[in-house]
Formats: sequence, C-alpha cells, structure tokens
Amino acid sequence: MTTYTRSTNYTKKARRQRKSPRPPAALNVVRLPPLSRLTATTDRIHQRWPEAGAPVERDPEAILAEMSRRLKQGDWRNCTVAGTVRAAHVVFSERYQARFRHRGLRSFFIAEARESRIAAFRGGMMSVYLSTYEPGAEHTRDLASALSKGRTNLGPRWADLLANFPALLDARRAHESIAQQMLLMRDPWRELKESGVRSPHGPGLMSHVHLAYLKQIAEWLSTRTGIDTLVRWLKPDGQDAKVGGAKEAIEALLHPWLSRNPAEDLRGHLVDELLRLYRDPRVARGGPWRLVGDQHLALVRRWLTEQSIVFFLDVVSEVNRSHMWPERREFWLGLYEEGRVADAWVAFSSVAESRAKRIGKDNSGRELVYGRQTGPRPDTSLLILRIGDCVVVEGSHSYKVQFFRSSNRDAPRLFGDTYDCDQIRYCSDDDQVHLGDWQARVLEKLAYFS
Repeated sequence: MTTYTRSTNYTKKARRQRKSPRPPAALNVVRLPPLSRLTATTDRIHQRWPEAGAPVERDPEAILAEMSRRLKQGDWRNCTVAGTVRAAHVVFSERYQARFRHRGLRSFFIAEARESRIAAFRGGMMSVYLSTYEPGAEHTRDLASALSKGRTNLGPRWADLLANFPALLDARRAHESIAQQMLLMRDPWRELKESGVRSPHGPGLMSHVHLAYLKQIAEWLSTRTGIDTLVRWLKPDGQDAKVGGAKEAIEALLHPWLSRNPAEDLRGHLVDELLRLYRDPRVARGGPWRLVGDQHLALVRRWLTEQSIVFFLDVVSEVNRSHMWPERREFWLGLYEEGRVADAWVAFSSVAESRAKRIGKDNSGRELVYGRQTGPRPDTSLLILRIGDCVVVEGSHSYKVQFFRSSNRDAPRLFGDTYDCDQIRYCSDDDQVHLGDWQARVLEKLAYFS
C-alpha cells in the first residue's frame, strides 16, 4: 500500500514516509496465520445468513473520525488492514457515501485501491465495491476504475470470481451481466455459490442482480418451469426465503395473470409456493405482502378466497355426508364466480381439522391456513364470508346461515384463530335455515343487509 501522506499538514515522520515506497509498517504484514479456519468460518456465516452484508457499526462516526485523524496526521501506528477496510465500508455506505465532509477519505481509499500492492487490502476494497454497488453511481465508478488497475493483484478468490463473471467491474451493467448468466442456470443460488459468490442474496451488487433477474426471467413466469426456477432462487434448499426484493419477486410471479387466468393446476401450484415462501397475506403480520401493489394483492386474495370456499366444501362434504352439500357448493361458488364474495375464511371443528390435515399430506408441501371452531358444538365447522357490506356465516351439521350488518360490532372478524359457533348465532342480525328455496331467501337477505 502506498504511503498515507496525502494531507498538506504532514508531520516530519510523514515526510520521511513519502520518500519510501513501502507501506506503513502496521499494514506491511510480514507473516499471516493460516487462513483456512477463518475462510471456513466466514463461509459458515454466509451460509447461515445469506443476506448479511458488512457489519453494522455501533459508532460509525468514531470510526470515520479516527481514520480522518490518521490521514491528517500521517499517523499509521497500530493501523491494520482489517481496521482500514472497516472504515472504507463505513465511508462508502449509503449513509455516508455522498457526504461532502468525507470526500477526502473517499478519495484516499480510491487512490489506495488503485495503487496498493497489498492483496488483502485490495480484496477488502472489492468487498466494499460489491456491498455498496449502485449502477452508474459516482462512488461505484471510482471504485471499479481503481480496482480494474492491477486486477491480477486481488488474490485467488477474486481472480476466480472475475474469471467467472468478466463484467464484475463494469460499474454500469455488472448486475445485468450476472443476471443474464443466471438465465442459463437451473438452480441460480447454488450455481452462483459454486462460481464464487459467497452471498447470492447479499446487498449491493447482488440486490441489483436480483431485480435485473426478475426482469429477464419475466417472459418465462407464465410456465411452471419458470415459476419453479424463480422459487429455487428465492428459497434455496436449507435456506430462509429471500427478504430483500421479495415484494418485486411476488409481483413478478403474479404479473402474467393480471389480464388472464392461469390453468387451475398452475394457479394452485403458484398459490402454494407463494404461501410457502411468504405465508398467507391474510394472516401474515408485516413482511413483504404489506408492500405488494394493490392490483397484485387483490389477485392473490381473490384466488385465496376461492381456495378457502373449495377447501371448506371439500372437507365438510366428507365429514358431514349429506345430500345438501352439492347444492351448497353450487350456490356459494356461484356467488364467488359472480364476483360477489370479497373474502372467505374457514374455521374447522376438531374432526374436520383432522381431515384437512390429511388433505395437506396428500398435497405434499401445501400450506394449510385456517381457523378453529372451539364452541360447544364439536362437529360444526364454519365458512365465514364477506359479501357486499355484510358478513355471512355458513356452517355444517344443521347450522343456519347467519347474517351480520356492517354496523354489528359483534360480527365475526375474518382471518381469526378461533371462533365459537354458538356465540356467532346469538349475535347475528338474522339467520336462514336450509329448507325449501333457501337460496332465494339468502339472496333476499343479502340484498337487504347490503
């Protein structure tokens, strides 16, 4: 590394350092311990927390103040490569990269990245470049230019990475180039790891790679192969689902179906995968669903509404065998197909829940989400619907249809955990028994309460 004597306020020691091409003594490390254990530990950290970036510093201002002092005074005693790179991560972070008062530090690090012969330092600056990458940004262009000079003096890890991704130091389109290579990969996360990318779900460059990949794979997301490839990228085997960019991924998966309907089996597969990745948006607290656009969220909720109605009817038809269920199926699904059912939720009895779980086993990996009916009628299961301005509750085992005005504060809330069927009966505004032309009378009451 070249001397750290850029300031005009040189000390005498700093002037003497300027005459020598040797780097500061603290950084001119003669002996290095074996790195195999450190490398293995680092790899385990990246495997456990694949989206981890540079550590969050407790006092970044103190780190920058200390590095500024050293630069101004030419004082490099007890200064290490690790400490220097740590300061570089701070000064190029999103919070500090544009601050005018730190321009001297940024210029210093860029100059050192260009001229230094210490592979450990230049490799550290490569990690700074990757973790703070913004396409076309000034600091990204400066770092890429500096590191491109003498790119062979970066150490074997970075040499391999540059060989696998030749456009890595392209400050404007490195992310697009890597995303283009990912299109040829069946399992992008695993294959990127094998190619030397330690954190495929990491910040900086890889976050932009993710967004570029979503654009480039978009034309394939109307096929099961495309959906499965993207899902493998979002949730690799043994890893948590990707959080950064999840909103954009959800929208990309749903976008092909905003103007047309998928085949029923493909739609079911897509819904199951979305719930496996990011849970049911109707019950998830926080998470990426709160960021998803209204049009995309309405689409998946509409699919989930139908799924809940069908799920209820399939399960209850088996545990409460009656000639009534075929006509009930036709009636409630008919209202859904007319666009009248805004939301639906299921609360199973303990008996019905056992059957529901068996259905889940038959559909391997399917996410089953429902409430439980815990009232004094142990066999009764409930289907809770929002239709127009009212809430309607259908039930099994001779349970009447219950109606609630929008003004009824005791109306059951959808997407809850537990329900009491008797408490619902006591609080409803009206009900309807399943006798005669009960469907016509339900429609009349819906019109009245809406």
